[in-house]
Amino acid sequence: MILSVSEQVIVFLWTTVCGMAAAFVYDLFRIFRKAVKTGSLVTFVQDVLYWLIVAVIMSITVFYSNDGELRGFLFLGAFIGAVLYALMFSRVIMSSSLFIIKVTVKTIKIISFIVSYPFRMLLRLIAIPARKLAEISASEIRKAREKSRANKERARAEKAIRAAARAEKSKSNKANRPKADNDKTSRVKLSKRMKRKVKSILAGRVFSRKKRKISRKASIL
Repeated sequence: MILSVSEQVIVFLWTTVCGMAAAFVYDLFRIFRKAVKTGSLVTFVQDVLYWLIVAVIMSITVFYSNDGELRGFLFLGAFIGAVLYALMFSRVIMSSSLFIIKVTVKTIKIISFIVSYPFRMLLRLIAIPARKLAEISASEIRKAREKSRANKERARAEKAIRAAARAEKSKSNKANRPKADNDKTSRVKLSKRMKRKVKSILAGRVFSRKKRKISRKASIL
């Protein structure tokens, strides 16, 4: 498609405006980065998004101004538009937009401070007894824990004392068992001796009775 000089000038002006728009979009991303601190990942995403927007703007401009035909002066016009915007409007737009952002942030902070002041005072008034209750509850919990620990230690000590007493009893029982056995044997021996003595005494008495009977019979004769 052959264009006349006037048509080429119009297309060149459109591409110049397109370059200025691309530079303005870049300033918007710069303002956002200065106003909000972002990481490397967010910066990478912003760069990709910026170039996508520039590609869309350039394609729309070339399609409507030159029926989609790419020519060298189109890129030259976009470059000249970006340079003109950077020299003429970039500083003013950046400084004014950053100033407006700072003022709006300060006003929002002041308004939020004024609005939230009674609520903050109410929270402080509520926080004083709440802190005291928290301290009291914490102290009670500590006391309960100390008591439980003391009770556990007492129970352990009582168990140890009972175990020691049982061990001593078992030792004493073991020590007393041979004595009891000796007593039993001595008792058995004594009982046997007593039985022998009783038998001997009874035998002597019987013998003496027989003797008396014999002597009586002899005297009668």
